[in-house]
Amino acid sequence: MSSRGSLAPAIAALLGVIGFGCCIGALMLSHNLHDMVLGGAAQASSTNSRYIQWAAGTPYIKSNPITGHGFGLGGLIIGLGQIDSYILSLVVETGILGLVFFLGLLVLPVWYGLRNYLSDMSESAALAGALACSFVGFIMNRLVLSQKENHMLIFSLLAIVIVLNHELAWKRAPQRLADKSLRNTYRRAGSIPPAGAVRAKPSTSRNNQGERTGQSQSLG
Repeated sequence: MSSRGSLAPAIAALLGVIGFGCCIGALMLSHNLHDMVLGGAAQASSTNSRYIQWAAGTPYIKSNPITGHGFGLGGLIIGLGQIDSYILSLVVETGILGLVFFLGLLVLPVWYGLRNYLSDMSESAALAGALACSFVGFIMNRLVLSQKENHMLIFSLLAIVIVLNHELAWKRAPQRLADKSLRNTYRRAGSIPPAGAVRAKPSTSRNNQGERTGQSQSLG
C-alpha cells in the first residue's frame, strides 16, 4: 500500500506531462482548435494594439518609473484614450512601486493558498487552494484587461485568504509550542531529548491519504 502511494505523485506528474504534450500537439495540428484557443486574424489585431500601447507608454515609464504620472490617467497620458493591460496602466500611473505592491497583494495569497492546500487535509485548506486558483486567473486577466470594476471582489477574496491563513496557523500553533517547550526543557537540563519525546507533526499531505484510510478500515 505504501509503495503504491509513493508512486502516485510520479504517475500523476507523468500523466500531466503527457496530457500537456497532447494539448500542444492538438493546437499545432488543428487550425480550427488553434483559432479557438489562441485566436486568429481578428484577435491578432487586438494583440497588435496592445503592442502599440506598450510602445506609446514606454517613454512615460522611463520619464518617471518610480511614482508614475497619476492614478486613473494612463489612457490620457499615452494619448490613446484607453489601455488594455492593467500592468501597463499601473506602471504608467503609479510607477514600479505601485506595480510591486499590487502584485504582492496577488502573489502572496497564491503562495499561502497553495502551501496550505498541499500541507493540510482540512476543508479550510481545500478552500484556500481554490482561492489561490482564483487569484491566478485574476492575474492572467489583468495582463490583457485594465478594468477596475471587479477589484472589490478580489479584495473580498483577499480578506477570506487572510482569515483562512490565520485559522490554519492558529490550528498548527499548539503543537509547535508544545514541541518548543519540551526542547527548551531538555536544553536547560543539558540533556538530549530521547527519540520520540518530541512528537513529530503528523503528515497531512494528500499523498498518504489512501494509506491512512486503509489503516483505519483494517482497524475497523
